[in-house]
Amino acid sequence: VIFIVPKELEEKIRQDIKNLEFVNLVNIFNKIPENEEVYKNIDLIVISRKINVDHQLKNIIEKYGFRIPFMELIDFYERNLNRIPLEEIDEYWILKEIINPENNFQAFIKRFLDIFLSLLIGILSLPILPFIIIGICISSPGPIIFKQKRIGKDNKEFTLYKFRTMKVKEDLGIWAKENDERIFLFGKILRRLHLDEIPQIINILKGELSFIGPRPEQVNITKELSEKIPFFNIRHIIQPGITGWAQVNYRYARSLEESKIKFEYDLFYLKNRNLFLDLLIFIRTILNI
Repeated sequence: VIFIVPKELEEKIRQDIKNLEFVNLVNIFNKIPENEEVYKNIDLIVISRKINVDHQLKNIIEKYGFRIPFMELIDFYERNLNRIPLEEIDEYWILKEIINPENNFQAFIKRFLDIFLSLLIGILSLPILPFIIIGICISSPGPIIFKQKRIGKDNKEFTLYKFRTMKVKEDLGIWAKENDERIFLFGKILRRLHLDEIPQIINILKGELSFIGPRPEQVNITKELSEKIPFFNIRHIIQPGITGWAQVNYRYARSLEESKIKFEYDLFYLKNRNLFLDLLIFIRTILNI
């Protein structure tokens, strides 16, 4: 495989494809090579939309297109990495791939399942709620329920509910760190088992949250990311979720760069969202617990 991409994407591509066993990277070029030797023994040519091709691409396709497959970089990422490279999208791609009329039937089924599963989980969790409440009270003085403003559909703020897992301190609206000292021991257990998420069934029943969708961010973090990541607010075109495609494919984001990668997974979900993908995310979430 050879890649023809802008120079600023070279390192990103090397990092992203290093775990793809079926990809034997021959070289990365910043412009379309004219040397015919480059195209010998090549199985695939991946090219970025940002390459200024003029008439070169037409000539290369006419010469080699019958024996060497060509693929856009954005399609290569979508098919092989299950994400959309942020550097390759523009307003026209957003309009074509993301801004689609909502399927009313799928929306109805999804909402029905959200309500049904919320009630089921609420009933099944009743026996363990006293133990969770007592555990929090013993571990750390303060409220049982943690409330925090998040950004939801249509950029509207809502209050997210969780069982408190951190010591009571001022909410600074910052990313949680690995082994964050603010998390008390029983809180770590709740987080590990995802039991701290149970109160979010209230958000689901209120229609503020779904089981599956882009994870809602804190208000301050959303503001920061929307200023530094192009099109970040497009993820608010649908309801946020307790879990999502980014959550089952990538770790918790603790920096701007990691948030960009998670947003690339969100873009994949926004483009391909349907009930079957939601089911896959739900199954993978259960298996990861």
